[in-house]
Amino acid sequence: MIDSPRTHVDKRRSARGCDHGQGQQVGEEEQGEVLKDIAIAKGSGTTVAVRAKAVGAIKLMMSFDFIFIMHVMKELMGVTDLLCKKLQHKSQDIVNAMDDVATTKRLIQNLRDHGWDRLINDVTVFCNKHEIIIPNMTEVYADYIRSRAGNEITIEHH
Repeated sequence: MIDSPRTHVDKRRSARGCDHGQGQQVGEEEQGEVLKDIAIAKGSGTTVAVRAKAVGAIKLMMSFDFIFIMHVMKELMGVTDLLCKKLQHKSQDIVNAMDDVATTKRLIQNLRDHGWDRLINDVTVFCNKHEIIIPNMTEVYADYIRSRAGNEITIEHH
């Protein structure tokens, strides 16, 4: 039987004594620490260039795109972490290793097929909590690099 990605991650978190809410809170605290360090560099940077880089980093980290990518990475790392740990054991035979790879592929596909709405909801909640602007996902995506392509795809499908 194959667990869903959420169940798989929840099992790992509960084994570590950490539920989803605590895990998300830890991630938010880590981001807060990084932002605080950048803000210090922004305020006390020795040069204008250092301060400008700090301001740029803060703007990037407080964008929907950055937050979305971080949430996707967190989900994928949660699924692949167990596989990486298993593959590091020297006692692992090739049959078990291939089975672990196949299971991980199914978990990632399940995340892709059934985890999108939950992921978007998690990102939306995070952005609302931190007052980050959320784009209208049904608007047409404007690709400034390939503007002549004429493909009208929505932001959600981009």
